[in-house]
Amino acid sequence: MRPQWFQLDEVPFNHMWADDIYWFPLLLQKKLFRGYFKFQGQDTILEHTLKEVEEV
Repeated sequence: MRPQWFQLDEVPFNHMWADDIYWFPLLLQKKLFRGYFKFQGQDTILEHTLKEVEEV
């Protein structure tokens, strides 16, 4: 996918990495978080953790 601007409610998660739908909204809300994603290949998430934190 080539770089392009989108409205916040029109982010095309179906064309992005599989984990983006989990953490990207937190980033847009300026929340601090830590996460772990284990992939099989490039498209399948086998397991993940994602937690909001007070500091990084």
